[in-house]
Amino acid sequence: MKHKINLFIFLLLFNCHYLTINSTKALAVAPLESRHLVFKEKLFSPDHQSVFALFYDYPDSGDPSWHVFKFEKSVDLKKFRIPIDYAENSGQSGGQVNGQCIMWNWSEAGDHVTKPKIIIIDNYLVFMRGGLYHGLYDIKKDKTIITYDSPWHTFHNDYYKKHKDNKNLDRYELMPVFYEWKVKNIHNPIKEIIGK
Repeated sequence: MKHKINLFIFLLLFNCHYLTINSTKALAVAPLESRHLVFKEKLFSPDHQSVFALFYDYPDSGDPSWHVFKFEKSVDLKKFRIPIDYAENSGQSGGQVNGQCIMWNWSEAGDHVTKPKIIIIDNYLVFMRGGLYHGLYDIKKDKTIITYDSPWHTFHNDYYKKHKDNKNLDRYELMPVFYEWKVKNIHNPIKEIIGK
């Protein structure tokens, strides 16, 4: 126990992030300042003048987030580094990091985290994860049309405004209702706009 406490104090003093393993050991990870979003994929715009890129962060503990940026086509995205505190400090779409963040999304409820990707359908850029559409950007108008930074928070606030008597429901009881909400309020509106 003494070694665990000493390691914890060391990590705090040197501003390191830590991950608890089997509740008895701690593993030091890189200092927070050196952590960066991870590049996943890129797509060229239909006119080849810009590039859209998907970055992500899967923190040691916490919820994953995805960031879709628009860059000039000359940017080497594999060497481009976006500090993790960009995501923590931006808190919303529209931040600047030598490019424009056009969609930012995180999974606070741990839902639909598989197969995140961006696709171009006609003149729209679509962000998908877990088989559902989660964001829509109009390439011609250079405008984000649909994005929810935290679908769970939006759903949660909306749900409890309408169902004040159900405050005792836990997250797992709400997940089927949350899924229906996402399909109705995010996926289907995007599907209607892109026609697919």
